[in-house]
Amino acid sequence: MKHWLKLVLVPGLTMALIIYMTANGQKTYKTEAKLYLNLQESKSTSLTDEDMKQYQIHTVFQNIVELLKSKKPIERVRIKAVRKGLEGGNIFSIGNESLVANQGEVLKRLDEMEHNNEQLRPKQFPDTLIASYLNFHQLQIERLKDIVMSYRIMDSNFMKFELSEHVPEKTQIIADLFIEALIDENREIAKNKIKSHKDLIEGLVKQAKADLDAKIKKLENFKVENTIINLGEHTKAIVVYLVQLEGTRANLMAKVSSSAKGKSEVLTTVAAGNSLSLDLTTNAEIVQLKEELKRLNRQVLTTSMEEDNAAALAQVKQNVENTRKVINDKLIELTGKSPYDPSRIQLELASKYLNYDLDAEMNADILNVIENEIQRVVGYAKKFAPLESTIVALEQEISTAQNVYLVLLNKLNLTQTIESGSGENMIEVIDPPYLPTKPEPSKRPVIVAAGGIAVFVLMAAVFIIVQLLDASIISVEKFERNSTLPVIGALPRITDKEKDQKLAKALQLIHQQQVLQLLQMIMSKCFDDEGILMLTSSQAGEGKHYIAMELQSLLEGSGKKVAFVDADWMNENTYESLIDFKPLVENNGLIKNRTKIVESLDKMKTENDLVVLITSPINISAEAGFWMELSKHVLYVFGANRIMTKVDQRVEKMLLESRLQFLGTLLNRVDIENMEDYLGEIPKKRTFIRRITKKLITRDF
Repeated sequence: MKHWLKLVLVPGLTMALIIYMTANGQKTYKTEAKLYLNLQESKSTSLTDEDMKQYQIHTVFQNIVELLKSKKPIERVRIKAVRKGLEGGNIFSIGNESLVANQGEVLKRLDEMEHNNEQLRPKQFPDTLIASYLNFHQLQIERLKDIVMSYRIMDSNFMKFELSEHVPEKTQIIADLFIEALIDENREIAKNKIKSHKDLIEGLVKQAKADLDAKIKKLENFKVENTIINLGEHTKAIVVYLVQLEGTRANLMAKVSSSAKGKSEVLTTVAAGNSLSLDLTTNAEIVQLKEELKRLNRQVLTTSMEEDNAAALAQVKQNVENTRKVINDKLIELTGKSPYDPSRIQLELASKYLNYDLDAEMNADILNVIENEIQRVVGYAKKFAPLESTIVALEQEISTAQNVYLVLLNKLNLTQTIESGSGENMIEVIDPPYLPTKPEPSKRPVIVAAGGIAVFVLMAAVFIIVQLLDASIISVEKFERNSTLPVIGALPRITDKEKDQKLAKALQLIHQQQVLQLLQMIMSKCFDDEGILMLTSSQAGEGKHYIAMELQSLLEGSGKKVAFVDADWMNENTYESLIDFKPLVENNGLIKNRTKIVESLDKMKTENDLVVLITSPINISAEAGFWMELSKHVLYVFGANRIMTKVDQRVEKMLLESRLQFLGTLLNRVDIENMEDYLGEIPKKRTFIRRITKKLITRDF
């Protein structure tokens, strides 16, 4: 059978077989649903306090897809389907008789399976009833995995859900059960995750509260140890007090300077001729009164620094005024004892001088007290500087701990809120599954076509590989690649089944011309030298006798006398036109009949223009050397469409190393398709594809 016929028939038979096997295929109905995944994308509503990245969202969707086909939610679907069957009024009511008869035990077992996440127990009641019912409705776990599919829609938060079944109502119900199971399982996983988060956050809140309390306690102990109630207010009071003291000191310094200037002016007046007759510095009473006035001024300053000092301060100030009055009275008394001199203003100058002197001394004394107080306050404030920095650091620690505590407390409240709700990443049904009204388009034509194409491609690949791996000598070109022997002709394979008359005539013509060409070479090289032409091959069945008879047929009527001797004892056929030497050679006859054979051949050489000796295959005949000694020329016949073996290579070496004149190799029974590289264009019919392929190969455009 031709390869092209195989390439047509085998894929055709494959397609017919697929059509037959899928003739009774069930129709498939598909329902769809659209789901929305409510992700906690904002960090304000996320337990991780981070915005969800795109890769994290993709991971969530992948987890949902895997969850849908997991064993646990599928077991939920199976349990829900059994409950549907017990409810009745739907397609799952079919085949529920045994379940209804044992409804109490079945429901109890379903509750146990849901609560404990158990699977069916083989060979135990009522699990056997449930398993039988599920198998009746084809609700096996692996099959449910195969009929459901889901995927994310682009980069959105929507999911597409698809389910295929053979019954429309069953398709919708199973899809609803799948979505319910998916939502329940996702909620349970989310709540378990939130519970673990809540337990962790509760521990962190307790730890943060304890840390905050410890830091507050540390600050309080520090203040108690250092006798600090309110360091901020205390520091502020010290600063205000220092400012007041500095102001008082500046005022006193101004008064001292003013008193000194006033005294200077009085003395200048006295120097101008208005001398004093009083010596205030030597008067004991005046000196005593001045000391008393200084003491009272110090008392005024001291009393002004005390709390609740209004009454005492008023009394001290009154004492100061009284002392001043006594001094003035004493001054008047002293002035009255002096002789009266109207040109001198004794009383006025003495009073001014005394007032200036009193003010200067009292202010200088008070200024000294103020400066000592400033030094005391500054020294006191220096003790609080390190305490203040420590307190600030402790207060910052308390502020940080308080912020941590508040953040964790907010997270705990958020976790408790989510836990009391539906959990994170809630799945919402946007478009519920619908009842399909039309079956899905059948994939049968696609399967049939794919099967035929696959077989066709596979067979074509096999044929190509076989051709590429085939080491058979199918053409002259391939023989010349594998052998050093020259080719002098190629005879085409001719069969009686050739229907193309034009091709049949072409084959006959090619065959005739190749034999004629061979004969002409033989006549030009072998005739008229009384020699023997050895016609041999390396294997049996190569067509030596056929070629000899073809040559004999062409020589008829040519006037040339050629003796054709058949010494191939391995060929059992007998040919009347050939001289039979088989009896002389077979059964070790060569040893006994050697002389007779030589004499007979010598006689033939003298009587004929040429003797053609057909020998046995060289590779297995022992007499090959004998025939080569008697012959002068050799013609090697090689049958096409077989592999060149090591035996052929040894025969080739033997022929080339012998003394014989090697005419060449005749390639016999070559397929006509493989002769174009040797002869050129062959007139035969070709399909359009083969013509185009040939043009591409030969680049004949």
